[in-house]
Amino acid sequence: MKTKLISQLFTYIAIVVGLLTCSSCLKNDVNELIDKDTLNVEGKYTGFTFKTVKEYTVSISASTSDSKPISNAYFELFTTNPLAVDGTLVANAAHYRIFKGSTNNSGSVQCMISTPATADSIYALSYYIGLPTLQAMPLIRPDIKFDFAVSKSTAKSTFKASKTSTPIIVNGFYTLGTWKSNGVPNYFEASDAITQDFLEDVNASLPERIKLTDSHPQYISNNNDASIKLIKDAEVWLTFVHEGAGWTNSLGYYTYPTNTPPTSVAEILDRTIIFPNVSLNGTSLLTAGNKVQLMYLDPQSHEYTPIFPAGTSVGWFLIAQGWNGTVITNGTYINYSNPGLNIEPDANLKKHNVLLWDEEREVLVIGFEDTRRDNSSCDQDFNDAIFYTTISPYTAIDNSIYQPIDTPTDTDGDGITDAFDLYPTDPDIAFDNFYPGENIYGTLAYEDLWPHRGDYDFNDLVLDYNFSQITNSNSEITGVRAKIVVKAIGASYHNAFGIEINTPRSNILSVTGQRNTKGYLNIGSNGAENNQDKAVIMIFDDAFNALPYPGSGIGVNVNPQTPYVTPDTLDVLIRFVNPVSFFQIGTPPYNPFIVVNRNRGVEVHLPNLTPTMLADLSLLGTGDDNSNAVAATYYVSDKYLPWAMNIPVTFDYPTEKTDIRYAHLVFNQWALSRGYNYMDWYTNRFGYRDASKIYPSH
Repeated sequence: MKTKLISQLFTYIAIVVGLLTCSSCLKNDVNELIDKDTLNVEGKYTGFTFKTVKEYTVSISASTSDSKPISNAYFELFTTNPLAVDGTLVANAAHYRIFKGSTNNSGSVQCMISTPATADSIYALSYYIGLPTLQAMPLIRPDIKFDFAVSKSTAKSTFKASKTSTPIIVNGFYTLGTWKSNGVPNYFEASDAITQDFLEDVNASLPERIKLTDSHPQYISNNNDASIKLIKDAEVWLTFVHEGAGWTNSLGYYTYPTNTPPTSVAEILDRTIIFPNVSLNGTSLLTAGNKVQLMYLDPQSHEYTPIFPAGTSVGWFLIAQGWNGTVITNGTYINYSNPGLNIEPDANLKKHNVLLWDEEREVLVIGFEDTRRDNSSCDQDFNDAIFYTTISPYTAIDNSIYQPIDTPTDTDGDGITDAFDLYPTDPDIAFDNFYPGENIYGTLAYEDLWPHRGDYDFNDLVLDYNFSQITNSNSEITGVRAKIVVKAIGASYHNAFGIEINTPRSNILSVTGQRNTKGYLNIGSNGAENNQDKAVIMIFDDAFNALPYPGSGIGVNVNPQTPYVTPDTLDVLIRFVNPVSFFQIGTPPYNPFIVVNRNRGVEVHLPNLTPTMLADLSLLGTGDDNSNAVAATYYVSDKYLPWAMNIPVTFDYPTEKTDIRYAHLVFNQWALSRGYNYMDWYTNRFGYRDASKIYPSH
C-alpha cells in the first residue's frame, strides 16, 4: 500500500513539474492543482481588500502665545520618531519623512498621507523657533490634528534686584536664588512678550537644522568671543526664547575684565547659573518670555550688585546635560562664549554661541550649539538654546562690534522663506513630498490572468515606485514625479502600466519620461491618454521595453537559474495646469493598473479601485472576478486572492510559479485575519519566509 501511494505521489509531482515549466498561458492548468493544496481557503478571503497601507488626513496649526496664527511656520511629518536623544535628526530620517509644508495666513496646513499599516504613530517636527519641536499622535483616527503654540508664561515677579545680595553656591556654581524641583527658577522677573515679528527674524537668522556655516557663515567667520562688552555701567537681563535640544542643558554666565579675557576655565571665578534646566514646556518648565535679572559679583565685597561696571564683559556658558533631573552638575562638557575655553582641538570648531544685535528692539540675541562641533551628528544650527539680553542703558554697549540679526528672505515671493523653499526662485513650487520616503521605494505586484485566477506568484509584473508630490506654498500639488523600476516580468505577456490620477485629463500640462513605442495606445499631445475623463498616464506600453528579455527562460528575473537583467529606472514628470489639493488627488500610487498583453480593454487594478473609461466593463463579474459596479467593488474575488497588491517597501517577490503563501509564510494568517495579524508579513523576520522560494536580491 505504501509503495502504491509513493508511486502515485511521484506521478503527481511529475505532472506538477511538467506544468510549472510552461509559460503563463498555461497558468489556468496550474490552478486546478492549487485548488487541491492545503492552502485552499475558499471563501475565507471574501471582503478583504489586502491593503498594507492606511490613509489619514492631517492638519497642523501654529499660533502665538496670545492665540494669533503664525504663518510660514515650516513642518515635516514622519512615520517614526526622527530625532535622536540629543535632539538631532537620526541619520535615515528622510526615509520616513512623508510631508513638507508651511502654514498659511490662517496659521494652518493640511495634507493627506498614507502610512504602512504597521505604523502606530505620526510625528510632526517643527522647524519654527519659538514653537515646540516635536509632537506625536497615535494613529487611531482617520483625521489627525496637531496644535503647536508658543508657550505662554505665567511667571510672576518673585525676585527683585537690590543693591547687594549674598551669593548662593550649589555644586561649585553660584546661583541667583533657588529653583523648583524641576529646575525652574524662583527668581523670574515679569515676563517679556515674544512677538511673531521677532520670531520671524530669529528664524531667519538661525534657521532650524541648517548649518550656520551655510546660512550665515559671517556669524562664525572668526573666533572672537560672543560676550557682552560693556562700555558704561549697566544693568543686564536675560530672556528665554527657545530651546531645540534633546539634552537637558543648563545655562549660566560669568564676567571678566574686557581687556584681559580668561585663557583657562580656572581663571573664571564667578560662574553663575541662570537656568538650571533649559527645557521648553514639558511639565511646567520654561516658557518663552521668562526673564531674569543678572547680578554682578563684586570681587572686593564678594556680594552681588545689579550694576555691572564699565569695562566688564559678560560671558555665557552652557552645560551639556547639566541638569540630571534633580540637581545641577558639570554635565558632559561645558561650552563657553570664549572659544579658547572649549574642548574641540580644531580652532575653527571651537565657537559655540553667537551674539546678534537687534537694532529695532535694542536687544542682543544669543544662540547656542550644545553638542561638540567635531561630532558628525552635530547639526551646527546654533539654536539649541536661544535667549536675548536687555541692557539698560542700551548705549552701554558698542553695537557696531556685533553682527546684525537677519530678516526673512523670500526671493520668489511665494511666502516660503528661502531657507526652506526647495525652489526659492520659482513661485509656483516649494516642496517635494516623497512617498514612501526620500530614496525609498514601494512595490506593485500583479497577476495578469484576470478575470481568471492566476498562480499567485505575484511576479507577472513587479515594479518598484517612488513618488514625489510637488507642492506650492499653499500645500497644493502642482505636479508629480514618479520613478518606476520594472524589477520582474514573470509572464510571456507584453503588459503595459499606467496610473489614473483624480484630476481631469485637461488638467495635465505635460508628461515627460514615458516609454510608449508600440503604437496601440492613444496618447495626447499633453502626455495623457485620450478618451479618458480623468488623467490617465501610461508609463510604458510594454514591460519588456523597460526590462529586456535575457534570451532564455520564461520572463525576466523570476528564475534564479536564468540570467539576471539589471532594471532600468523610468523618471516620469507630470505637470498640472492648475494645482490640485491633497484631498482631491489622494495618495500615491493613486490608481495604478496594468493593461494585459496589449489588449487595451483588459485592465488589472488594485482591489476596489475603479477601471478607467477605456476598460472593457463586460469582463467585470466574469471568470473568477466578483466585481459589482453597483456596490463599488472591483477586481475582487469571493473565493481567492486579488490580482494586484501594493506593498509600502521594496518587496521580495516569489520565484516563478511559487504561490505567495508558500514563499511568505505568514501571508495567509494576515489575510485570514483581515489584516489584523502579521501586518508586517512582507518583512524578513524569523519564520516569516521560505528564502528558497523567493527570488534573490541583487
